[in-house]
Amino acid sequence: MDRHALAQALDGAGVPRNAYLIEGVREFGDVPPLDFYFLRERGGRWQVGVFERGVYDPFVEHDTEEAACADLYDRLTWNTG
Repeated sequence: MDRHALAQALDGAGVPRNAYLIEGVREFGDVPPLDFYFLRERGGRWQVGVFERGVYDPFVEHDTEEAACADLYDRLTWNTG
Protein backbone atom coordinates (compact mmCIF):
# COMPACT_ATOMS: atom_id res chain seq x y z
CA MET A 1 0.00 0.00 0.00
CA ASP A 2 1.17 3.55 -0.66
CA ARG A 3 0.52 6.72 1.41
CA HIS A 4 -2.78 7.48 -0.33
CA ALA A 5 -4.10 3.96 0.22
CA LEU A 6 -2.91 4.14 3.83
CA ALA A 7 -4.96 7.29 4.46
CA GLN A 8 -8.05 5.58 3.04
CA ALA A 9 -7.41 2.42 5.06
CA LEU A 10 -7.02 4.40 8.29
CA ASP A 11 -10.27 6.25 7.58
CA GLY A 12 -11.94 2.90 6.98
CA ALA A 13 -10.59 1.58 10.29
CA GLY A 14 -12.00 4.59 12.13
CA VAL A 15 -8.64 6.03 13.23
CA PRO A 16 -9.08 9.72 14.10
CA ARG A 17 -7.35 11.99 11.58
CA ASN A 18 -5.71 14.03 14.32
CA ALA A 19 -3.82 10.93 15.48
CA TYR A 20 -1.38 10.92 12.56
CA LEU A 21 0.36 12.87 9.82
CA ILE A 22 1.18 11.35 6.43
CA GLU A 23 3.59 13.64 4.65
CA GLY A 24 2.17 14.91 1.38
CA VAL A 25 -1.22 13.28 1.93
CA ARG A 26 -2.69 14.03 5.34
CA GLU A 27 -1.13 17.04 7.04
CA PHE A 28 -2.30 19.53 9.64
CA GLY A 29 -2.99 23.23 9.23
CA ASP A 30 -1.36 25.99 11.21
CA VAL A 31 -2.18 24.47 14.60
CA PRO A 32 -1.26 20.77 14.78
CA PRO A 33 -2.25 18.51 17.69
CA LEU A 34 0.19 18.32 20.59
CA ASP A 35 1.24 14.79 19.70
CA PHE A 36 0.68 12.40 16.83
CA TYR A 37 2.23 9.57 14.83
CA PHE A 38 3.88 10.43 11.54
CA LEU A 39 5.12 8.87 8.32
CA ARG A 40 7.60 10.83 6.22
CA GLU A 41 10.41 10.34 3.71
CA ARG A 42 13.89 11.55 4.56
CA GLY A 43 17.01 10.85 2.53
CA GLY A 44 15.42 8.02 0.57
CA ARG A 45 14.25 6.23 3.74
CA TRP A 46 10.74 6.15 5.18
CA GLN A 47 10.40 7.14 8.84
CA VAL A 48 7.64 6.22 11.27
CA GLY A 49 7.61 7.91 14.64
CA VAL A 50 5.86 10.26 17.00
CA PHE A 51 5.72 14.02 17.33
CA GLU A 52 5.69 15.09 20.97
CA ARG A 53 6.44 18.42 22.64
CA GLY A 54 7.41 20.02 19.35
CA VAL A 55 9.93 17.33 18.38
CA TYR A 56 9.75 14.68 15.66
CA ASP A 57 11.07 11.38 17.06
CA PRO A 58 11.46 8.78 14.30
CA PHE A 59 11.78 5.39 15.97
CA VAL A 60 12.00 3.22 12.88
CA GLU A 61 13.11 3.64 9.26
CA HIS A 62 12.08 1.50 6.31
CA ASP A 63 13.60 1.03 2.87
CA THR A 64 10.22 1.21 1.12
CA GLU A 65 7.06 3.28 1.33
CA GLU A 66 5.03 0.07 1.44
CA ALA A 67 6.81 -1.24 4.53
CA ALA A 68 6.47 2.10 6.32
CA CYS A 69 2.76 2.30 5.48
CA ALA A 70 2.17 -1.21 6.81
CA ASP A 71 4.08 -0.34 9.98
CA LEU A 72 2.06 2.81 10.66
CA TYR A 73 -1.22 1.06 9.87
CA ASP A 74 -0.39 -1.71 12.35
CA ARG A 75 0.59 0.76 15.06
CA LEU A 76 -2.61 2.78 14.68
CA THR A 77 -5.02 -0.16 14.42
CA TRP A 78 -3.55 -2.79 16.73
CA ASN A 79 -6.26 -2.25 19.34
CA THR A 80 -9.27 -1.74 17.07
CA GLY A 81 -10.15 -5.33 16.35
